[in-house]
Amino acid sequence: MIYWITAGFVNSRILKNAWPVLYHRRFLFGNQHWFLDNHYPLRREQNKAEILSLCEKFDVRYLDCEGDFGFPATFNKWFDLIEPEDTDIIITVDGNCRPKEFAWDHALVRALQDPKIAVAALWNIALDQKIHRGELRLDEVRVSQGVRYCIHPSVEMFKIAGWSAGFIRKAGGMKQLWKYYGGVESAMFSEWTKQKLHLAYLPDFHDEFGWMTPDLEDPLLREWKNAHLTGYAGSFKEWLIGAGYSALL
Repeated sequence: MIYWITAGFVNSRILKNAWPVLYHRRFLFGNQHWFLDNHYPLRREQNKAEILSLCEKFDVRYLDCEGDFGFPATFNKWFDLIEPEDTDIIITVDGNCRPKEFAWDHALVRALQDPKIAVAALWNIALDQKIHRGELRLDEVRVSQGVRYCIHPSVEMFKIAGWSAGFIRKAGGMKQLWKYYGGVESAMFSEWTKQKLHLAYLPDFHDEFGWMTPDLEDPLLREWKNAHLTGYAGSFKEWLIGAGYSALL
């Protein structure tokens, strides 16, 4: 079985623009797409209603996580509920992302046929930038069922990625450095290293860059994310209250 997971801390305007492309560019059918609702606090009831409508339109299964508990807790709640087989593949798709090429999903599944790969991710612009600056080399290129993938020597950010369910189970579930935002890649890096597995990136399949117009994302959400760069570790709702935006809740 192939599962898609969208952790639902996102406004519906973004999903309205991302999901049609996500589905149009897929190759495989019969997967289960789950939306895990983490209770995005702005326009809460309207946002939820619009997301439920989108879930119905795209046949996405909806799980109400009863609050914002952060991505790892939300994902692990779903994992314990569904109990995927070790051979299953779980594709996590950030709500504000969409793939650039057709058959992106098939490519991730093919790369994960290599038993030494824990996570296979779509290529992103951060890799190009680091390679251009001479900060990163991805010289080890492998091929699995016609799909090229590069072995990353350490860890890098990714937004659309396929995971081995068996790897996640052996790791004791999904983990993250900060409860609410950021650090999944770094936290899981130590886990796949323990299991002598690797992170791979697909150079022929990309996370589309620059598609999201400024009007789609809430500026306050960006401020909250940026606050994590200076040590803030609270939830978006807590940040809104502390910053004087309680009236928006």
